[in-house]
Amino acid sequence: MEKRKRTIVVVLWIVIIVCPFLLLRGCMDAVLELFPDSVSRDWRYPISHGYQIDEFYYGNYQLTSTSGGDYHAEINANVISFCYNESYIGLQCTREEDIAQNEIPEDVIYYFVDMESGQKRGPFTEEGFYQFCNSNGIGTIGEWIHTIPRPEGAIYE
Repeated sequence: MEKRKRTIVVVLWIVIIVCPFLLLRGCMDAVLELFPDSVSRDWRYPISHGYQIDEFYYGNYQLTSTSGGDYHAEINANVISFCYNESYIGLQCTREEDIAQNEIPEDVIYYFVDMESGQKRGPFTEEGFYQFCNSNGIGTIGEWIHTIPRPEGAIYE
């Protein structure tokens, strides 16, 4: 008889405590999937003209913008460093997903973004990026800012 009471207590404990927890967790996952842009960012680094660098889960760093009111990725590559001034953004990117702090992968590609016109150029090699900037009278855009560790001025979401 005592064993039966213990079994009933364990079953009730599972039903009363564990099941609601699992149900709530499942509901929260469903809610988070409905609004991925509002909850999936870890931090954002606002730049200008609606552009920003976003860190998403799993160390994915992207340049996004708010054109049309919705955030969307501007360049489909993982940003490892960026530089900018009042008009332009320079990006060092890779297709790799797992990057150690201050590591520069071998497959680095560069992009150039004109924030005023929205025009994007690239991918470039490092040399091609600097040649493009110099030949268009742009010169130095700014100091390179690494995405790992989180840059100073980034805002946690």
